[in-house]
Parts: sequence; structure tokens; C-alpha cells
Amino acid sequence: MIFATHTVVSLEDVALARAAGTDRAVAERVLRRLQPRIHQVVRSLVRSSVREEEIGQTVLLEVLRSLHNYRGEAPLEAWAAGVAYKVTMRLLKKQRKWERVHTPLESDEGAVHFATPETRASKQQLYDRLQGQMEIIPEKRRTPLLLHLVHGYTVSEISQTLQISPNTTKDRLKTALRELREVFDRNPSLRAAMLEEIR
Repeated sequence: MIFATHTVVSLEDVALARAAGTDRAVAERVLRRLQPRIHQVVRSLVRSSVREEEIGQTVLLEVLRSLHNYRGEAPLEAWAAGVAYKVTMRLLKKQRKWERVHTPLESDEGAVHFATPETRASKQQLYDRLQGQMEIIPEKRRTPLLLHLVHGYTVSEISQTLQISPNTTKDRLKTALRELREVFDRNPSLRAAMLEEIR
């Protein structure tokens, strides 16, 4: 019975995705429905709020253009999250490549990055410190970890979003959590600051 219900929902979503290609009102309704999940994925991967908005718009357009490819194998939200992940990673990779070519080795971007308004400086610096330390966790494990810890995704949702098996998802999360503990072990002041922040 559960399988039958899922099939009905998927077929309805397929019809909705098809209609979005020719009906602007339907397209807008679909995007409003998918936007929260897309935003979660983009936000978990992008550090800059400016880039987050820019990439988010690009992802929304790509999802809209790709709706005709949706076949109903997974819930529409999970499919859109997968598209969001792929597009965001592609854009970030392109950005990093551009920065490697155009950013001088002597640039002091760190100081600029921390120059935030006083009311936000402490949290921003803490966030940047954590993000910087988490760079040592490989991307394929860091992304599931962020989706799980920051946005509360379940193993099943992460598996659908990243298009990997549940077992692979569990293995990556287990390893990433161990690596995160090692990050905190090497940075006790960061651990203390994080605990203080979430109290």
C-alpha cells in the first residue's frame, strides 16, 4: 500500500512537471514548492550570502529548465535537491578555478572577510573558523554531514539528494562525524565556542 501511494504521488508530480513546461502559472507553483529544499542545499554548500543568492537563482532556473527530465523515480523535492547539488557544485568549482587564476598569492582576503558589523562579527568569525577547519573533510563526506547536522536531512533524504545508496550515505556520515570530532580535538577553543553558541 505504501508503494502504491508513492507511485500515485510520483505520477502526479510527473504530470505537474510536464505542465510546468507550457503553463507559467504551474511553473511558478512548482518553483514555490521546491524553493525551500533548493535553498537548503545551496545554503549548505555556499559560504557567501551574496554568492548564495546568485547561485540560488541560477539553480532555480536550471531546475525549471530540467523539469521535463523528471521521471518520478523519487519525490519531486528530492529530484530538485539533486539538481541543486550538481549545479551548485559545478558553479563553485568554476569559481574556485577562476580564483586560483586571478587571486594573488599575497592577498589578505582573510582580514576583509572578518570585517563584519560589530553585532555579527563574533558569529561570523566562529562560522568562518569552523568552515575553514571543515575544509580538511573531503567534499564527498562534508556535504552529507552539513545536510544532516545543519538542515536535519535523514539518511534517506541525503541518499536521494546526492544520488548515492543509503549504505554509502551512512558510511560517509560515520566517517565525517569522526573527522569532525578530530577537528574539535585539535581545536579545543573552537569546540568551546561552538558549545557556548548553541547553549
